[in-house]
Amino acid sequence: MKYKFSLLVVLILFSCIENEEQITIDLHNKIIGSWSYAEYSEDNTVTFKRVHGIIDDKYSFTLKNNGSFIEHKNAGWCGTPPISYADFEGNWSEKENNIYIESKYWGGTQNLNWEIISLTDEILAINITYSE
Repeated sequence: MKYKFSLLVVLILFSCIENEEQITIDLHNKIIGSWSYAEYSEDNTVTFKRVHGIIDDKYSFTLKNNGSFIEHKNAGWCGTPPISYADFEGNWSEKENNIYIESKYWGGTQNLNWEIISLTDEILAINITYSE
């Protein structure tokens, strides 16, 4: 009986260990990390809040310090709720106040230019330009 209880405790402890890759926030490059909870303004600025990883039922993305990009977004062409989400991978690079992204989406590949309007430890505000 004591053996079974010990085994149960060990299994519970291992099930609580987080399996996700940890993103190290670079103090010299605040853009690194995960972002979500988009707010859209009339001047085409999109503002995100820093989060601790991908959010299951919301648009979110992660910029990793190795140049890889993961975008958690609508998995299909229909945007009518309920929306199903999927992770799409890509790459990103930074030059001056711009983030250049090449990534997949449900319909193929996209190239984005994000102009950084504002960046703090907790808030990222951008303007998005799509290109071919």
